[in-house]
Amino acid sequence: MAPKSYEESLNEKLGKNPFCTLERAVYEILLDGIITFKITPGTKLIEYQLAEQFGISRSPIREAILQLEEQGFVTKELYKTVVVEPFDIAEYNELIEFRCLLEPAATGMASLLMTDDDMKQLKEYADRIDEMCKDGDFSLLSEYENLFHEFIIQSCHNRYIINAYKNIQPYLTRSRAAYLYVNKDLTPQLCVEEHSLIYNSLLLKNKELAEHIVHQLLKMLLMPSVRRSKNYAAGDHPYEQILKQEKSLLIQLTELHQRNT
Repeated sequence: MAPKSYEESLNEKLGKNPFCTLERAVYEILLDGIITFKITPGTKLIEYQLAEQFGISRSPIREAILQLEEQGFVTKELYKTVVVEPFDIAEYNELIEFRCLLEPAATGMASLLMTDDDMKQLKEYADRIDEMCKDGDFSLLSEYENLFHEFIIQSCHNRYIINAYKNIQPYLTRSRAAYLYVNKDLTPQLCVEEHSLIYNSLLLKNKELAEHIVHQLLKMLLMPSVRRSKNYAAGDHPYEQILKQEKSLLIQLTELHQRNT
């Protein structure tokens, strides 16, 4: 299926929400393209061309670009040329380091608060991630990854953590897309195992274990990191070794939990 044109995307967005302004709709469409790397770093955003592609005047385009510039997604160069910001490894790593502080704490809290219904919903997201990996649909994979992690954050019921996570959401989506962009040899099965590991740690309602597993997995996302390459023999890749260690720990604690209940 051919990708939708800007004009089609705009009409669809306005059709779903007639109260959405043109500026907001254009901003959201361009932002989605940038953070998912459909619009790659270094791409020039030219007002008159975008206006033609969206089928609207330049004014909403200008306002949308201004908002993207204020958020640091694009920058103005000589002669007012607007360019999508290059991928910055230092900035990326700062975000991962912040996530290492935020998400383990949120996951630990959520492990004690999530209900059976919450766990069913989380399992549904994990199953969908599995399906997307098998189908090779990486655009929807990113969407369900976001839903999976956002649901855990919401389940910690801490308004400050939830607000902090919400504030970094666009940068978070871009960082995930950047990791896939840089690590094109990513093995989908590893992504499935990561989320399964997090889900099963939450099932145990073990705060320390949930925090530990999420922290370990996040640390492996730092760049320049050991890449998840298909060139390694099965079981030899350092990332796979980390997963094995965490799964072994999970199994041991599960058995201990079952003996004590």
